Amino acid sequence: MREGQLLDEVSRVLPGAVLERFATLVRESGGEDEREAASFIREKLEEFGVPHTVHNPTLYLSLPRDAGLRVTGDDRQVRAKTPAFSVSTGGEWVAGEMVYVPTGQATGIGDIFGGAIEGDAADLSGKIVLTEGFPMPGKVSQFSGLGVRAAVFISPGQNIHEGICTPIWGAPDLDNAADEPEIPVLAVNKPDGRELAGLCEAGSVAVEFKTDLEKGWYPCPLLDVFIAGTEEPDKYVLLHGHLDSWHEGIGDNATGDAALVEMARVFCEHRDALKRSVRIAIWPGHSYGRYAGSTWFADEFALDLEENCIAQVNCDSPGCRWATSYEHMMWMSETDEFCKDVIRDVLDQPAAGTRPLRAGDYSFNNIGISSFFMLSSTMPPKLVEEKGYYPVGGCGGNIEWHTEDDRMHVADLDVLE
Repeated sequence: MREGQLLDEVSRVLPGAVLERFATLVRESGGEDEREAASFIREKLEEFGVPHTVHNPTLYLSLPRDAGLRVTGDDRQVRAKTPAFSVSTGGEWVAGEMVYVPTGQATGIGDIFGGAIEGDAADLSGKIVLTEGFPMPGKVSQFSGLGVRAAVFISPGQNIHEGICTPIWGAPDLDNAADEPEIPVLAVNKPDGRELAGLCEAGSVAVEFKTDLEKGWYPCPLLDVFIAGTEEPDKYVLLHGHLDSWHEGIGDNATGDAALVEMARVFCEHRDALKRSVRIAIWPGHSYGRYAGSTWFADEFALDLEENCIAQVNCDSPGCRWATSYEHMMWMSETDEFCKDVIRDVLDQPAAGTRPLRAGDYSFNNIGISSFFMLSSTMPPKLVEEKGYYPVGGCGGNIEWHTEDDRMHVADLDVLE
């Protein structure tokens, strides 16, 4: 069987069903909706005779519940969110002086994850710092090291983006347990952030904040499909993506889950044409445990992965509206020509890739597995500019990423197919 014949077998029916079901679920890791989503996928796998196992690892997660921010003496409360692994105040209000420390918004996806405190910082000990950007581990760690009481991040748009602020992948160990964030962290939207920055620039500003998170160990479903090849069945390509989401999470990552289930169906139906095996894993704990599911998998199956996994392919945020450009991809250097050839053969489009960031369930780097892709296609830069969008970490560049607005309109079955 030729590759073109496999591509012709791809249908929209099963992916469409996955998207419709997932649009009714908020797939928080460790929660009932995540289990419902896993059960739905398992039922589809059983319907099409796809061999699979469901693991139930107990993962270390942080689940944001509430956050608040207000200027002391002002009746208005500023809408705020807190990222996973922020320190929780238990919902109790904490008071302090807010100071504005400009660090700038990210100008590209590579800047999203970095710290950007430049020059000599003023004495920030005990202050509540207001700054720009997503509440990522780099900046959080830097501010924490300067002794701040809390950090408040200004999202680059009208929406406040959910996130996670710990640098630890999965469960902490004796070497990195002390790296878990030690300060409360909040995020506000751009209009509110600008107003607060203006108040800080005009004089001393007293504020109060609260955060409320649940942190602990949670059993989570991890789907593991293994479709055996005919010549070297022990050797396999690992294809994977995450199950959990912020809110409905259609573009991040219901579209990826839909693609994974459809690929499982097609590969299983034509398994007699496979030389080597295909293994498909669908992770929990991506958003609430910094890749906790894939980190557990890498630990649990490390020796097998080192011996038998010939490549890993991440499937995150494919099939999003307007995401028709493949010139801003990520893959390892040894796969560069192969990835470009595949995209050209299938889509007749140019492609370019850069070194993957330390993100996106790339939990297998220390094992030495060649890696293909991190995110999928994205919006062409000209369209991003026309729409006035800013860099985000998924959803094909749609700024609904990690917000309540990541719903069905973000998916595009034409692009997904």
